Amino acid sequence: MWYFREAMRFADMPDDGFVPDSLLVEDAVPTSLSDRVRMTAAAAPDRIALRAGPESVSWAALDQRIDRLTADLRSCHDGARTDDPHRPRVVLDLSDPVEFAVAYLSCLRSGLVATPVDPDASSGLARRVIADSGAVAVVRTGPDGRAAVGHLAAAGGPAAPTGGPNGTGPAAPPAAEDLAVLLYPARGSGGPAVMLPHRTLTANHEQLARIEPPIMRGDDTVLIAAPLWGAYGLTCGLGAVAYHGASGVLADPADPVSARGLVAGRHVTTVVGVPQLYVGWSRLDALADELRTVRVAVCGPAPLDADVARRFTDASGHRVFVGYGTREAPILTSTLVGPAALTPHGRPIGRPLPGVQLRLSFPDGVVLAVDDEPARWDTVAVTGGLTGAGAIAVRGPNLFTGYWPDGRDGPDRDGWWATGDLAFADPDGLLYLAGAGPTPGRREAGYL
Repeated sequence: MWYFREAMRFADMPDDGFVPDSLLVEDAVPTSLSDRVRMTAAAAPDRIALRAGPESVSWAALDQRIDRLTADLRSCHDGARTDDPHRPRVVLDLSDPVEFAVAYLSCLRSGLVATPVDPDASSGLARRVIADSGAVAVVRTGPDGRAAVGHLAAAGGPAAPTGGPNGTGPAAPPAAEDLAVLLYPARGSGGPAVMLPHRTLTANHEQLARIEPPIMRGDDTVLIAAPLWGAYGLTCGLGAVAYHGASGVLADPADPVSARGLVAGRHVTTVVGVPQLYVGWSRLDALADELRTVRVAVCGPAPLDADVARRFTDASGHRVFVGYGTREAPILTSTLVGPAALTPHGRPIGRPLPGVQLRLSFPDGVVLAVDDEPARWDTVAVTGGLTGAGAIAVRGPNLFTGYWPDGRDGPDRDGWWATGDLAFADPDGLLYLAGAGPTPGRREAGYL
């Protein structure tokens, strides 16, 4: 039986329109994150969904903007090749975070494949992604400052952004295994795109929701100080806000002073930041008072220096939670299910999320299995309190299906996928990232 937090039981709603996370409804399983936007908009229309600078967008307004752009995107189905096994791809090349969110969720709602690119990269990156993905359209900022669809000519060149005529293509909702996102390496650093189905986009949030106490709730205000076009910002930031119906406050990690003011002014309870943000914050005064409303602070997708983490904790009173993930599987382990502090062996990456199976394979053929709840370890040689470095393999519903375009090198027939990274483990079930193995493959791994 599936359960989810949704917003259709109006009789149970408080007068202020808040959507409590305790509101559980059976047998209604949303396939897409955009479905959750629809439900939150129905139950709490005036609640703020996203803030960026002076702009504030309610859940009702966000839902309406998604509907409008979805109507323009429908025509992308009309030109789809009959021999293409995947739904049409749409490149998202947007620097405005609210417009990016609208375009991303519109692609999911319309059954198209969102293909984000770094808007600050060279124009050549977008052209390469368009060519490699076979995109039928690109979404950029139009003359009115809103996301606008530019349909691509057969030769591959983008047309000028226009609203586009409403198409008559298929509007059937996507299935859980349908391709939802093509995620290319950051800034065009090489390697193929990973193929993320709708199932992957929701699975991580379902897994995180099983952690007690809750990491994120519908009444949280979330500071997102990470690029939305990357796996970390897309999943831990925008995706989490959409899943829970929380409020997102979009911030520039390069401006820690302004970000600190947003936390205080918007009563932020959850911080999703990159190391640059915490480096800046660790150097500021009066941090504890300004961040007094914060309940959870997480950092990714790169390692946070231990001294920076210590200075931030000393100044703010908050621990920083980290974890491990890849483009292929955005969140695999977290110190949210293990100690966030330093141990005698260094800074751990935590334990696997509930629902994620992880094992370490050693050169002598020994396999150390990590159960999802609680951690149980097979007999393995431990020296100085740690195992040797073992190759990480994972299994769970939050994995990708393979690399573009043919799904190669995805999980094996038993569902296991070798990440190409190595980790140590201690007898308490904590993992410590040891670096890349001899054949790291084509993934980008890091702390999340």
